[in-house]
Amino acid sequence: MVCVHFGLDVATASFFATLALAWFARVFAFWRKAPVTVFLITGIFPLVPGAGIYYTMEALVNGDMAMFARFGLETVASAGAIAVGSSLVSAVTR
Repeated sequence: MVCVHFGLDVATASFFATLALAWFARVFAFWRKAPVTVFLITGIFPLVPGAGIYYTMEALVNGDMAMFARFGLETVASAGAIAVGSSLVSAVTR
């Protein structure tokens, strides 16, 4: 909601959401004395761009290369933002 208010795209919103998620996963892992991945993987599931992957493949099957490129770039950007956000928190906390 905050990202929509400021006009940010989906990849940027995914990046900030992953930053918060990864930080909270580290805090909860320390608090519960459990591996970070238990909290991180379960939290990332809602952020995975499943609809983007579906629409990318649908455009490819239908032969619409313009929509394939558009959806594909959005999906890769969103997945990349999730990876960078998670890696950034991991690197900073070590």
